[in-house]
Amino acid sequence: MRVGGLRRSDVIKLLTLLNYHFSLRDLQSMLGIPYQTLWRYVSLKCMPEERTGRRILERIEELKLMDKVLDAAVREALKDPYDLVRKPGFLALFTLMVKDAVRDTRVGAVIPMSEYAMMPATAIALELHCEVCPALPHHPLRGRRAYQTTHYSTPSGSLAVAVPKHCLRDKGKAVLVDVVLSERDKVEAFLGLLRSSRVEARCAAAVVMSDDIASLLNEAGVKHVRIATPHQPSGTA
Repeated sequence: MRVGGLRRSDVIKLLTLLNYHFSLRDLQSMLGIPYQTLWRYVSLKCMPEERTGRRILERIEELKLMDKVLDAAVREALKDPYDLVRKPGFLALFTLMVKDAVRDTRVGAVIPMSEYAMMPATAIALELHCEVCPALPHHPLRGRRAYQTTHYSTPSGSLAVAVPKHCLRDKGKAVLVDVVLSERDKVEAFLGLLRSSRVEARCAAAVVMSDDIASLLNEAGVKHVRIATPHQPSGTA
């Protein structure tokens, strides 16, 4: 994530994220800002002035604090990515990474590609001010014409999922979200579902994403965000 590319309005979110990993007194010594002032920022009592915000961002980048946070996330992602997505500190990091990837793009929908992806997808949608359009295998089908469906192969057999058509209508651009993405057939199925709905896949984000999937997305012209790759050694984010 490009800390230098963040706007002043993101400083509060970045400080809140760092506060999940460092105490305010630790941040005081690292950033050179009194912890009482930092507390006022993260509790939304006040906003930093433009010069102060720029100074904070410069120190965060200089000290590589986000790299440290990301390294910690990589270690946890490789241990148990499904447990990681329930933690507010991680959701704050993941959301900022996706927001940075789609900056200056009007996203109309975030699509969780599995039930486990609902938590990060909802956090991202709240940040991007758009709808969540879940693609789920268990849905109240009241007439198949009301749903956009697709299917893909899994280790346990073929799986069909459906998204309400009205949820995708006129959305323009979308972000796909999952916890683990390593099955090519699944990604191709979701990209096809969006194409048939006349929605552009702008970005695909996953906690763990294989290099094969990253290459597939690059070939399709879709940006990708990932925390770790399968079998990635810790400390190589």
